[in-house]
Amino acid sequence: MSSLRKSPLPTLQSLSSSFSDLSTILQPLLSHNYEQLNAALQANSSNAQKTEDELHGR
Repeated sequence: MSSLRKSPLPTLQSLSSSFSDLSTILQPLLSHNYEQLNAALQANSSNAQKTEDELHGR
């Protein structure tokens, strides 16, 4: 029973270290093209709104 009580701690520590490694890997990738992605999404949404207005006006 004591082994079961001791086992979660190293698992949680390894999980937290792997998550911190993953976040350090993903951070530059996520922040790199965010402005370009945001502009592309806004342009795409404005195009979608235009086509919806055109279809609705017919």
